[in-house]
Amino acid sequence: KGDLLVKILNNISIKNKSWNLIGLDISPEMIKKALEKKLPVNLNVGDSEALPYKNLSIDIITCINSFHHYSNPEKSIYEINRVLKSEGILILGEIWLPPIFRNFINLFLPYMKTGDYKIYSSKEIKTIFANQNIVLLKKKYIFPSNYTYLFKKK
Repeated sequence: KGDLLVKILNNISIKNKSWNLIGLDISPEMIKKALEKKLPVNLNVGDSEALPYKNLSIDIITCINSFHHYSNPEKSIYEINRVLKSEGILILGEIWLPPIFRNFINLFLPYMKTGDYKIYSSKEIKTIFANQNIVLLKKKYIFPSNYTYLFKKK
């Protein structure tokens, strides 16, 4: 609904008018809510498995609390890799749970109607992105149950 874009716009220099901010969400309703904020950004309805952007066209991608919803994460990472410029940055914010809770919840996710597919361990996230040459630079635990990861495309 545009909350992250508002935070970014409030923190970037007015002098840097060359920024081209883009928002993408699979939900038309979320795009509608973001449009109501009248932000100076391009907003698109779209799917992470088929990003509507040119190859090597994006400097920084943020993906906040959505990765566990991806039914085909490898396809989404392929698309991120495709559109991200060389040396580009990915900021991923994702839910984290201790192993016993994560494993238990993952047993039931296929039977729930929450839209969640899998809650990943930090090691799984690092590995799945590294398989497509997007390497982890840093991660930070955010209370109560979230990690923010900083990746860079090789």
